[in-house]
Amino acid sequence: DPIIVFDSEGNYVRSFGRGMFNNEHGLRVDRYDNVWVTDNGDHQVMKFSNSGELLLTLGVKGKAGTTDETFDRPADIAFGPNDELYVADGYGNSRVVKYDSSGNFVATWGVPGSGPSEFDLVHSVAADSRGRVYVSDRENNRIQIFDDKGGLLDMWTHLGATQNIFITPDDQVWVITHRDN
Repeated sequence: DPIIVFDSEGNYVRSFGRGMFNNEHGLRVDRYDNVWVTDNGDHQVMKFSNSGELLLTLGVKGKAGTTDETFDRPADIAFGPNDELYVADGYGNSRVVKYDSSGNFVATWGVPGSGPSEFDLVHSVAADSRGRVYVSDRENNRIQIFDDKGGLLDMWTHLGATQNIFITPDDQVWVITHRDN
């Protein structure tokens, strides 16, 4: 099973997901303890209960695309302060896709490139308590920060190629980086 749960002391609790994924790329847990997996091989984002029950699927299995219903190798997912969802649709596409808390499409932003609001591999996404959306624009060696509607607020260019972004409940931003240029 690709999803394995351990207790705080490292003891095996349970596992799930065998045969469900082509290439599980990202995993996040929301504030309700639901487990979200981005499968960039099958172009999907899946929501599971903590016990492993499939609750929601975004994207069409095995179908890459740029429509409101499809992804092209999504990398990550984030949760806004009102439980909205942000998907880093970055390996095949260069965009962020926003959904409401029920998984209904709301908006998308981003195009390929290196200018403001353009992306070259949206690899990670995170949202803070004020609704700002931090996007790892990995191959452009920056993080772009947007409002919840996709309006560009700021750009951090001093971190090299960022892999992942994590934001604590008190809005501390943690970044994993490599290739520090």
